Order: sequence, then C-alpha cells, then structure tokens
Amino acid sequence: MHTFDDTVLKRSTRDWLTRHNAMPSAWKLPEQELERWLQAGVRICVFNSPACLVSIGAETQIPSPRLQLALVDAYKIDDWVAEHGFAREELIATILHEIGHAVNCPKYPMGLGEEFGADDYARHCGYEAPLRSALEKILKLDPKHCELDAFQQRIQRIHKKEPIELAWLSPV
Repeated sequence: MHTFDDTVLKRSTRDWLTRHNAMPSAWKLPEQELERWLQAGVRICVFNSPACLVSIGAETQIPSPRLQLALVDAYKIDDWVAEHGFAREELIATILHEIGHAVNCPKYPMGLGEEFGADDYARHCGYEAPLRSALEKILKLDPKHCELDAFQQRIQRIHKKEPIELAWLSPV
C-alpha cells in the first residue's frame, strides 16, 4: 500500500520537507487525493526553479503509465521562509498548486486557465487562504518572475471565492 510520502523523490527532498514539517502525510488530505496523485503519476522533488511541473519518463518505486514531477526551488523558498516569513501552509499550498497541474484538468487548459485549475486544486484541498497569501508574497518578493496581471487575476479570483472548478484526470 502506498502513502503520500511515497510520492516524494530523493532523500534530499525528504530531508528538506521534513525540515519544514511539510511531508505530504502531514497535510491531512483524504486518501482519495493520494489515488489522484498516483493516477497522474505525481512525484515531489526539490529543484532549482521557482516551482513548476515537468513530465518525465523515468521509472520510480510507484509504477505509473505517466510521471509528473512537481518541482520546488528549495533555495528560493528557504530564503522566503527565513527572510520574509513564508509560512509552512504557504509552502504546502504552493506544492499543491503544482500537483494541481497534474490532477485537475480545467475547462480552459492553456495559460491563465491552467493556473486557475491548479489554484482550484489547492483550494479544494483546504489551502485557499494560504495559497492567496503565498501568491501575494511571491508577487511582492519576486515580481520579475511573476506575470503581474495574471497573478493579480489569480489573487482576485481566490479573494472573491469564485467557484472551484474541478475536472479530474481521466483514468488511464
């Protein structure tokens, strides 16, 4: 039987998430979310990128016909935590957003619609307020890596509590 923590690749990622008290088993998500992650081939890994989802073909301990790697920039987030008070829940919301790219197939899958779909997954998992707060902090801390209009639209959409749109990945 697999656990949320089995989706974490590499010991360095496990160590980093443990330091932040953010191993996926501590997120208190229902088991059905684990099934969605496994179906989408989700794996979590720290990497030197702000945060992105990359499809790769490598095999891991959990067989999957597809593999989606949710990457998180450990150095950047460590700086945000130490210097700017980026909270544990904001870190989790950021990772859930990236996982949302793999498991939630929104009605408008390109561009901003894809971001809304990923945001909606984090909101669905109960991390709406931390996601909004994380987006606001990222926009303030790292504006050169943000599309200003898109970030503002995402923040406004969450602030207005617009309906969460979920369209789960079809079974393989």
